[in-house]
Amino acid sequence: LGYVMGIDVGQVCHLMVAGVTVSGIHVVHCEELPHTQLEVRKDELRRQYGIRASLMDSMPYFDLLLRMQNNDYNLWGAFFSVSKDLDLYRLKTKDEDEDKGQMYIRQIDLNRNRCFDALMENIRAKNILIKEDACWERVVEHCTDMKRLRGNDGDGEMTYKWHKSEDKNDHFHHTLLYTWIASKTTGLSGSLVESSPLFGKMHVKKPL
Repeated sequence: LGYVMGIDVGQVCHLMVAGVTVSGIHVVHCEELPHTQLEVRKDELRRQYGIRASLMDSMPYFDLLLRMQNNDYNLWGAFFSVSKDLDLYRLKTKDEDEDKGQMYIRQIDLNRNRCFDALMENIRAKNILIKEDACWERVVEHCTDMKRLRGNDGDGEMTYKWHKSEDKNDHFHHTLLYTWIASKTTGLSGSLVESSPLFGKMHVKKPL
C-alpha cells in the first residue's frame, strides 16, 4: 500500500492524502492551510505517510512549485488544457540546462473536461472513497460546486464542459482530481480494509 498527495494552491491551499487501492484511491486526510505554511506542512505529511507521488497546481505560484520540486523528485506540476483528444493527461519532463538557466521540470498536462468526467465516473463507481474528517462539509461543498453543462465547442459541435459557480468554491474538487491523477503516476496497488463515507453520483452517502 502506498500514499499519494494532491494540492490546490492559492492564498488558502487545499491538500489531500490518499492511499492507493486496487480500483482507485481512499482519501484519508484533508486540510486547508495558508500558502505560507505549505512547504513545511507538505514535507511533514510526506514523511508521515511516505508519499510516493504528489500533484500540485502550477499556478499562481509557479516559483513555489519549482522550489518544492527541488526538494521532492516525485512532485509534479499540473497544467490544464482543453482538447478533443481522448487522453486524460500527458506527462512531460524538461532536462536541466544550466547554460540556459533551465531547471529540471516535471509536469502533467490535464485534459480538463475529460479529467473531471472521468473523476465523476470513478466517484459514481465507488472507486474513490473519502474518509469523513474535520473538512468533510467543505469537501462536499466544493465537490458539488461545479456544474457539467452542454454547449458549443466553437467548431459547431455540442460538447459538455465543467463550469465554476459564481462562488468558485471548487478547491477540494480540484484537489481530489490532482490526488487521483497522482495515483496514476505510480505502480502502486493494495487494499484498504476500513470503509469510508463516499460520494455517490455527487451526493453524500453516510457509512452504514
